[in-house]
Amino acid sequence: MKAKAVFLCILFFFGKTMRAQLGGNMSFAFAFNPPSPRSMALGGTVVSQKNRDLSTTYQNPALLDPNLHKNELQISYSKFIEDINNAYVSYAMAVPKIGTVVGHIFVSDYANLEGFDETGSATGNFNATDYAFKISAAKTLNEKWRTGTNINFLYSAYERYVATAFGLDASLLYTQKDKNLDLAFVLRNLSYNVIPYNDTREHPSYEIMASISKKLEHNPLRITLMARNLQKWDLTYKENLNENQQINIETGELIQEEASFFEKGMRHVGVSAEMLFSKNFHLIFGYNHQRRKEMALAVRGGFTGFSWGFCINVKKYQISYAHGGYFPGQGANFFGIQKNLSDFTRQ
Repeated sequence: MKAKAVFLCILFFFGKTMRAQLGGNMSFAFAFNPPSPRSMALGGTVVSQKNRDLSTTYQNPALLDPNLHKNELQISYSKFIEDINNAYVSYAMAVPKIGTVVGHIFVSDYANLEGFDETGSATGNFNATDYAFKISAAKTLNEKWRTGTNINFLYSAYERYVATAFGLDASLLYTQKDKNLDLAFVLRNLSYNVIPYNDTREHPSYEIMASISKKLEHNPLRITLMARNLQKWDLTYKENLNENQQINIETGELIQEEASFFEKGMRHVGVSAEMLFSKNFHLIFGYNHQRRKEMALAVRGGFTGFSWGFCINVKKYQISYAHGGYFPGQGANFFGIQKNLSDFTRQ
């Protein structure tokens, strides 16, 4: 009952700002980018896998576990598409009378861009950078249920234009230890645009996600099924469906194709598999169907939508790497390291 009450309050408070915005209508879209190698390897999002990786609390705060995340520091870097560079830092600490909290900083830097005015005249180069600041906290309701909250501050600076937004993520996590089963439900990026780029105040996009993870018995395989963007059924773009480019002979216009019910459902789906060979070595594979259908070429799909990575523990350092396919022949590389700082005082 307590968990239901929390979510009802959230939905009531943010009801006026919750709009089903995707694609070109999205604002502060960088907040949905994967922060770490593990999240990238699992298809871009991980919200139902309990483990030591601190970045999981960036996407689902209910995964915060004081036994796993106390005094942990994580640093990640990704060479994204073209000249885009992403960096992520998080730290978990124990706060008196509150418990364990995690601070996150995520930065997307787009390097120097060429500026032009409305007439096409060059105005010089400028910088563009996005920042996400989050604080994660979680509470155990009982032996099976946990709830979590992220308080978010988003900041974007493009040339002389600045925009900010405040918001939160809210989540529930159900764990059945005897069956190695985890279920998660997340309301992500419920935000309010405090300072707009211009006179028009935008409604930052939000996302509703659900996920289930199951570790097979007597088997190193853990399978995760993810459902994203549940706030909107049809995620297709009609211009992306016209692979055959059929034209109406009478009107000369392009015939707009309609995605099937099955295809619309699949646009929400992501699936991943993790081989837990030991506590010191994990091998991960993921697939994001929406990314593949939107970014792959009609004549060449390549590795688009697929991802893979690994995590290894070396002398109490957790080192991770991931590669994700975003375009045919071009992907993003992620590197990360995590360390429990208490190890230095024990030595």
